[in-house]
Amino acid sequence: MDEDTFSMVDVLEEDRELEEEANAVLGASDDQNCTYPQGYIDRQALYSCLTCCPEEECLAGICFACSLHCHDGHNLVELYTKRNFCCDCGNSKFNGFQCKLFAEKSSENKSNKYNQNFRGKYCTCKRPYPDPDDEIEDEMIQCVVCEDWYHSRHLGALPPADYSELICDACIHKLDFLRWYKSVSVSSHEISPGKALAKSRDNSNGTGHVGKSGICEGAPSSKKHDGFLGGESNKEEPITLDQQEAPKKEGPNEGEQPVKNCKLHSLKIGNEAFDDKASIQALFWPSHWRKILCKCAECKDLYNLKGAPFIINEEDTVSAYEEKGKKMHESNTAYDKGMRAFSSMDRINQVEVLTEYNDMKSQLHEFLGRFAGDGKVVTKEDIEEFFAGMKAKKRRRLDDGSTSFQYHCR
Repeated sequence: MDEDTFSMVDVLEEDRELEEEANAVLGASDDQNCTYPQGYIDRQALYSCLTCCPEEECLAGICFACSLHCHDGHNLVELYTKRNFCCDCGNSKFNGFQCKLFAEKSSENKSNKYNQNFRGKYCTCKRPYPDPDDEIEDEMIQCVVCEDWYHSRHLGALPPADYSELICDACIHKLDFLRWYKSVSVSSHEISPGKALAKSRDNSNGTGHVGKSGICEGAPSSKKHDGFLGGESNKEEPITLDQQEAPKKEGPNEGEQPVKNCKLHSLKIGNEAFDDKASIQALFWPSHWRKILCKCAECKDLYNLKGAPFIINEEDTVSAYEEKGKKMHESNTAYDKGMRAFSSMDRINQVEVLTEYNDMKSQLHEFLGRFAGDGKVVTKEDIEEFFAGMKAKKRRRLDDGSTSFQYHCR
């Protein structure tokens, strides 16, 4: 068999990886209906339209369906996913542009949270993704609190191989009570500020690097830090987190009444070194860290006060969202459909399908090669013209009876 000849299994396997990546981000999203009537959705795929909102100060997000039906052909910024967001398409930020899927909307969604990502900028370096001026291959990691993206080399340390989620230093300072949980975090190795990092790993545990179609590998972001947790900072003896009641103790907490069944108060006892807020920087967390956080009434009030009640919600994670999308399309991917259809064919039809595919592949390669040679961009119209030509050729073969395929057993 020629080196350029593919089996149908090869073809379907090639598509499966791309489809699974798309399902991870888009699989749980509705591609036909605007999500506005559902209000502030826990997590959904979002886009920002720079065509409809060209002004720098205009920050607005649209749902997946609106990106397809209302903003087709526009300059869109893929935002991956955001939490607790209500679709802005067609509201007052769009200068009279009407949503085609759900026009009756409030002028503003006051509870939406926006950041620089909505203008196509990421990290503390405020650069676009992908960055045409950045020649360093680097993964990008999303902070689970502010949901901005950061270059790993700007975090001040190599991401450890076994982490699941990141909280950037700005958010650690905002949620300063997390410093008491530092012993739970995953340690990392410090690097010199600004040192370039190659991709350290293929993160498949739900942390979310954006690449290709917005999932996995190299997401938009970047944040500069002068150092990181690592080395000596992670050598403290771990604290028992299931301690039910902390004893009274003289010292920094003298006079403070411990709260019964509060893990946070238990952690504070004997960990005076963690009380220095200035020393706390970005932290990497294992997959189970949200389970460990205290859920007593006082701590829940604290999370609400800090604007982060979601940190104890295990369904809030990107990995949980991706799994939901994958399960919705389980056994219904193009690969599965193709394999079922292919397996149901007799041997002669299977060979005919492979022959047709290889013929199409050869012609498509030749067709696209002309554009590459001339340095031209392939448009949607060009692709439609190619397949229209393929259909015409097939019709002519059917009309003259030249499609009969002779298959001989050996």
